[in-house]
Amino acid sequence: MSDAGNVKDFDDVEEEDEEVEPRSSSPFFKRQRRRRKRAAAAASKPDKAIELAVFVDDDLYAKEKETASGDPISAVKDLVFTYLNSVQLLYNSERLDTQFRIVLVRLEVFRSRLSSINKGRGDVETYLDSFCSWQKVEKTSKFPCFSSH
Repeated sequence: MSDAGNVKDFDDVEEEDEEVEPRSSSPFFKRQRRRRKRAAAAASKPDKAIELAVFVDDDLYAKEKETASGDPISAVKDLVFTYLNSVQLLYNSERLDTQFRIVLVRLEVFRSRLSSINKGRGDVETYLDSFCSWQKVEKTSKFPCFSSH
């Protein structure tokens, strides 16, 4: 007796609605189950975005220009994206009630020193205050509607 008459083409096989959970306790199947649980949990939680503008100063650009084997701008971008991906992992923790997406809306790399920014010889507060003042002038010169705010 031949089984040839019982063979079905893949097109003839109907998919079952029910998903079969693997019985194996191998690490692969455990990871797969955890991923499914995370995906289901993320789908049920509201998704919020944190929009960032990143400004890279001339010192980091100069360092990458000296040490990078290729294009220093690409090296700076890789570094920024590495940091942002690390932060993204923190904000996707299952322990958080709300999931956040990190969205980079602007990346600007300064290739030369801006004389209007005082780096404060390492004092981050002085540097930040100076950068904010510079940014305000930049924004109002490009977008006059911001001058009253």
